[in-house]
Amino acid sequence: MLLSASVALLLAWVFTLLLPYYMTGMHHHPLDEVAMGAHGDDLWPQVGPGGVLPWILALGLLTVAFAPVFGPVCVFVAGAWLVRERRLATAFQRAVLIAALVVSLATTALALSPLGQALLTWALD
Repeated sequence: MLLSASVALLLAWVFTLLLPYYMTGMHHHPLDEVAMGAHGDDLWPQVGPGGVLPWILALGLLTVAFAPVFGPVCVFVAGAWLVRERRLATAFQRAVLIAALVVSLATTALALSPLGQALLTWALD
């Protein structure tokens, strides 16, 4: 469950912010201009009223907005389980916990990086 939460958090970042950032060519502009909203009006093209895409985008942005909180929580929980259950856990359980720890660390590092902060500011602006 922890691994799926960590992967879902990372996928929300990738599909909600990183993919549109690179697909719209905004990576060619300075990060402060991107954060101020000078480039790129839409993340994804909006489907008419009642379409599915706006709901997915809203859910992704909500997930991304809470990433700086949920990422460290996942890191802490995975690390605590790994330390507590290191002798009783099977090799597969340890591998899953280590994968969850690595994915959570990567997501937290992305969320707290200058690129992550600029993209979050751009998306929520």
